[in-house]
Formats: sequence, C-alpha cells, structure tokens
Amino acid sequence: MYCYLDIKNLTAVNMKADKTEIPALKEQYDVVSDPYHASAKYWIGVDATRCPDDLLKKLIKESFDIVLKKSIRHPKVRK
Repeated sequence: MYCYLDIKNLTAVNMKADKTEIPALKEQYDVVSDPYHASAKYWIGVDATRCPDDLLKKLIKESFDIVLKKSIRHPKVRK
C-alpha cells in the first residue's frame, strides 16, 4: 500500500515517504504533516485540499515508487 485516504476528508491523505526526507518535507511544506493512524517513521500526511497539484503528484509518485521497489526485491509479493 502506498497511499490511503478517507474519500470524504481529503485533509488527511497518508502516503509512504523516504524516511530520510520526511523531516525536510514537513519543514518545507505546511501541507505535509504527521500521518493519521500510521507510523510517522515511514508515512506522511498531506492535506490534498491545499496541496499544489504538482507537489501532490510528485509525492504520490514517490510513494508508489517506494512500494514498487520493495515488490521488485521480493518476487513472492508479485504473485
């Protein structure tokens, strides 16, 4: 899973992030915060209602790529 949200509340979209980049993301963007009901070590929360489209697309792509890399390393997951 690389992203999850409550479709009725887009102020708390959770997505995976590189754990080394999470502090910088939270400092640089006020729309990035701690995730809702997820480990703050690996996940970020994004307010999609205020997030610029280009940033939201970038964060979703990076989140997807993190999960994809894991599934490639573990072929059993792809079955």
